[in-house]
Amino acid sequence: MNLKKYFKNLTNGLLGKETIVKKEVVLYRNPEGNSDFNHLCLKEELKQKIFNFISSKTNINKKHLILTYGGIQFKVRTENVDIVEFCISQLPGCCGVCVFHWFRINPSFRGLGIGTFMLEIACGFAIKFSYYRMILTDVDDNDPMKKIIESRKDSVLFTNFTKKKTGKSVNIHAINLNILVTKK
Repeated sequence: MNLKKYFKNLTNGLLGKETIVKKEVVLYRNPEGNSDFNHLCLKEELKQKIFNFISSKTNINKKHLILTYGGIQFKVRTENVDIVEFCISQLPGCCGVCVFHWFRINPSFRGLGIGTFMLEIACGFAIKFSYYRMILTDVDDNDPMKKIIESRKDSVLFTNFTKKKTGKSVNIHAINLNILVTKK
């Protein structure tokens, strides 16, 4: 199955094609090859899918959920509380690899499947923008993130190291997005 068919099946065409162009910063790669946009516009259907999922898990009325996104940052929140946020950015010097970072789930909303769901959304974005690999990092003692990454059968631990400043062990994982688009 090719990339376009897979992504169409994955999101059922829920990602919008509209973009806001900011030529001074290039953050995403357009599948047609021109890398000139850094703002993802979502169709209302995808916003509702995200709101419905989070609302069903948290009992927060979806009318009170706010989705903000721009450039590389994506966040779902209420007026007073951030629920989940993450960033995706291109690995400098490599247009085929993106980095999934600053992933944070409010502790009050952990263990509900929101992190796993949002990582799936992030993989969809990465595929949409023609990335073939996604790099993720986690700290050894961050059990919630470890659980989310381990829930993906296609993530591979490449290496780990200990940060001298903090003494914490950092794990570097990768998801082969190309496998996702070639599975039948």
